[in-house]
Amino acid sequence: MEKLNDFYLNLKPIFHTILFEVKLNIRKFYIFSGFTIIFLVLTTYLPYVTDMRLLPHSQYKFYLSALSFFLLILVFASSLFFSGIICSDYSKKTGLNLFPLIKKSHLFIGKYIACLILVFGIVSVQYVSMALLGYYFYGGPLLNTIYLSFGFAILYVLALASLISFISSFSSSELPAIIVVNGLVLIG
Repeated sequence: MEKLNDFYLNLKPIFHTILFEVKLNIRKFYIFSGFTIIFLVLTTYLPYVTDMRLLPHSQYKFYLSALSFFLLILVFASSLFFSGIICSDYSKKTGLNLFPLIKKSHLFIGKYIACLILVFGIVSVQYVSMALLGYYFYGGPLLNTIYLSFGFAILYVLALASLISFISSFSSSELPAIIVVNGLVLIG
């Protein structure tokens, strides 16, 4: 029973950090979710309304066209969420106040998990919207490619999160990490 109590006491600060970070970044989540839905409607539904011949001929091509702008949104969202995990506490000197009360590892793990939850939510909004519009336009069963694509998008977010967290550990503020990551991913 004592081991279980110690386990709970070790996880409690992580859960509190997760809740705090989710509440802190929920506006960013709403903004990026809105952008994904707006771009999805602009790239798929608007051509359907103007001229039905512009609609892709298959569900697979529809999914490809729906993911065109989403990768850019995903890179920007990931860089904005994950760039401040490590460097924000040191640049604002708030880490010095928190570290006697909470371990550094618990703080960083909680922030990382909270940002992962929010970015996974943005990915889920995109794929649920794609599935609903794909079913609306083409009917019938959904293709298996949407599930595979969702899995690869989750893996892509994990890779981006690792890269962004690694780069932000070397910078003193969030902006250089955002610029470097966006330059690496979009240009390089």
